[in-house]
Amino acid sequence: MEQNKQVMERFVEFINTGNMEIGREIIAPDVIFYAPTLPEPMTGLEGYAAVLDMMRGAMPDVHWTVEEQSR
Repeated sequence: MEQNKQVMERFVEFINTGNMEIGREIIAPDVIFYAPTLPEPMTGLEGYAAVLDMMRGAMPDVHWTVEEQSR
């Protein structure tokens, strides 16, 4: 469980900073992301970074936090 919490902390750090080095640690190369505004899914770290860029474009001051985690 502790390892899962650490991964989640790194993920939140990645999405808040956009640090691609952290992204390479935690985003699988074959992951698929679906954005409601796009007809085709996005893949890998580059796809997720593009999703983050879209969110930041709409909400430049966005900052994610973890409110609660299971034990």
